[in-house]
Amino acid sequence: MPTSSVLATNTVRFDVSISNNGSMAQPLENLKLRYWFTTEGATSFAMNEYYAASPINGNVTGTFTPLTASTTPPATATANEYLEVSFGAAAGSIAPGTSTNDIQLAFNDTTYATSFNEANDYSYTASDSMSTCGGANNVITCQSMTVTLYRDGQLAWGVEPGGTAAPTGDP
Repeated sequence: MPTSSVLATNTVRFDVSISNNGSMAQPLENLKLRYWFTTEGATSFAMNEYYAASPINGNVTGTFTPLTASTTPPATATANEYLEVSFGAAAGSIAPGTSTNDIQLAFNDTTYATSFNEANDYSYTASDSMSTCGGANNVITCQSMTVTLYRDGQLAWGVEPGGTAAPTGDP
């Protein structure tokens, strides 16, 4: 899922695409994505949506949540915060056998002063780049297990830091 090409940057960029392998439409408002990262000492963040097809475009929000030793999952050396990406009702649904296509997201600290080292971020995978994962019609072909997907609050895809994995089967 994620793609990124820079290791040390003041803006972390990643692309996602959510596929519906089921037989019923999936409302995006029921789904949330989590990108797990290390804060590098930053304490205030902002998310940006750079691209998404209509009707998703403009109906994406992000919330940042810190992890500690007592949260579930707990903070790890590769994740002490996550960005949770949500979709408004106006974002629509994913029809069976289709996907959202490319959704380009980014975040930074609110002052742009922090240089993030993506190499120590749980959700960053160096081999997942647009040159290796980009397919025709903005379809992302890599399937990252470290950007997690939740349906109605339940883990539906991926593996959280610490090892909790989604149930097997179609998300």
